[in-house]
Amino acid sequence: MGMVPAPSHFHGSDAQFPQTILTIWLNPRRRRKLFKIIPFGIMWCAFSLLYVLLEYGLLGDATEYPSTKNPYDYHSALLVTPIAAFVIGTLLGVDWCPNSRRGSIAELPPQVKLER
Repeated sequence: MGMVPAPSHFHGSDAQFPQTILTIWLNPRRRRKLFKIIPFGIMWCAFSLLYVLLEYGLLGDATEYPSTKNPYDYHSALLVTPIAAFVIGTLLGVDWCPNSRRGSIAELPPQVKLER
């Protein structure tokens, strides 16, 4: 007895996908690129949030950095740092993902030999 896959509503050429903003405004190629770019922003946001929490754990309720005496506000850092990191990560994803083959050995000219 073989396993039979469950019937799918989206199988075949007459597939009717649910209407969302992504299906209305973005064609499949742009949607695929967007879903390749967004994880960069999410990773940067997560690591920046970890950094802010670690910094708060080290500084406690201090209002300034001990060595430089620069002001420190945990609440503004908790808001601004992850947002800025998400934007920077997304911009880096835009630079990296659409040209995902850029920098690969396959694109080197044939006269370039790599030495090991």
